[in-house]
Amino acid sequence: MTDLIYPTLKLFVYDFQEKFEENQPKIIENSSSFLQIFQKLPENIRNVIIEVDNENPQADYLELLDKKQPDQQPIYKFSSTTSGHNLAGFYYPVRLYDTYSLLLDCSIDDKNSPQLASTSISILKQKIDEEINNKSVTLRQTWVIAGCLPNPGERNTEAVAKICYKSLIPDGDWEQDYQEQGFLLGGNIFELWQYDFNFSKNNHVIIIFYPNIAIEKTAATFQFDWLPLFYYRHKIIYAYSQSQAIKQQLEKNFKIIQEEYIKKFPKKDSQWLNFKQLQETLVKVQSTLVNYSISLSYLENRISTIEINLLNYQRRLVRIKEKATSENLKLFLPSNILSQLPISVLNLLITSTEMYSPVAQLVKIPGFSDLKFLENFSNEVTEKYLLQVQKDNANLSPGLRLLENLINSIRGITEINQAERDRTFQYWAGILGVGLASAALGVSVATDKLDKHANDPVRSQLNKWMLTNKSMQEPQPWWFEPAIPLIYGVGVGFIFAVLTWLLISLQQRSR
Repeated sequence: MTDLIYPTLKLFVYDFQEKFEENQPKIIENSSSFLQIFQKLPENIRNVIIEVDNENPQADYLELLDKKQPDQQPIYKFSSTTSGHNLAGFYYPVRLYDTYSLLLDCSIDDKNSPQLASTSISILKQKIDEEINNKSVTLRQTWVIAGCLPNPGERNTEAVAKICYKSLIPDGDWEQDYQEQGFLLGGNIFELWQYDFNFSKNNHVIIIFYPNIAIEKTAATFQFDWLPLFYYRHKIIYAYSQSQAIKQQLEKNFKIIQEEYIKKFPKKDSQWLNFKQLQETLVKVQSTLVNYSISLSYLENRISTIEINLLNYQRRLVRIKEKATSENLKLFLPSNILSQLPISVLNLLITSTEMYSPVAQLVKIPGFSDLKFLENFSNEVTEKYLLQVQKDNANLSPGLRLLENLINSIRGITEINQAERDRTFQYWAGILGVGLASAALGVSVATDKLDKHANDPVRSQLNKWMLTNKSMQEPQPWWFEPAIPLIYGVGVGFIFAVLTWLLISLQQRSR
């Protein structure tokens, strides 16, 4: 028989809310998934949660239930009977920064009789599922199994932990999911994590077996420290998983940049350029640049998120370790002695590492509290997750510069082309202007100076042409006289236009 005394199952749930509508005071009402967890609560309790949340929209850590007594936690208790077992538990909802969080605790309300481990964990899991309205909350959650072994020295704690884990996560694989082991107040801790970064699975499980009920009761006060610690952990993992999705999108855009823009960009020795196509490419590149820069900023934001939450995780872990050391000290020194010692002496006993402080060394031995496995997670984040995202950002940032350079190059080509067109237009406009001005002047001079009866070359040629053309009869047609100065003007304009063209050509060649 594999038994547990006072088996307890705790669920820590986190519902991240990263985007809020502007000027929206009713924050929690935007989180339908979080509200669904509370469907079995009385309506007046749900209203209290919403009211407290709306009254404190800027709080970093907000307990969403009113305290009945100043020295009590704001919780909502429940009890029931399932399969002949009396169950007791509570809700503890809070808002951590932008995240709604819930600690849901449920235990078999019998601190004396051993319970079959597999059956008791299954019953508690079923009850918690009912309390959260059978809502699947597998994305950001941590399960904590706690209890006491009837004969700790005679039982294989790992074997019991395997049974508990299988009862909680039927498809779990102990060998694959096992992470590390530690100790808290003399109790054995096992950490398991069933996950993939696509979040089709993400079950973080902590299993703790305490030496006795008294220590388990003391350790229960740590659950309000676990809540923010696990929040920082899930926030880090969540930010990392988002960074990988952003990375895939950036890599896709980077491939488009290389294959559709860079490779198709006209070479230096191209004899012909499709400027209309270049303009269309410029529009596409600008659109890609906007999307790429936004995605890159999101990636940089995930780096900041991981860094901030890693720092908060490390700080919270230090507080938990100090609290564990303090509780260890209480196990060695009677309460009447502790109450008489000054705070400075207590701090020295707890924190000193010198040889003259044997108590400090004794209470820190692994058999009492060793939370190094939690510290190893922060090391893994620093050496793996954070480093990976930073490298991704560094590797993908050149894509932004490529797009900017490509836009500048296309703009440069089109601007040069436009300048060349403008110069050509000015070139021919100048020649045409000289020709028209000269022609107008020639017409004016010819009109004033030529006599109708004078025998000028143009008149002579027109007369000859009229004589040879039998259809032309006397008198002269109406256009005969106006045509003579016009012909002189056109000739003068043509001559001056040719001279202007030659002059400009010679100037360009001499440069």
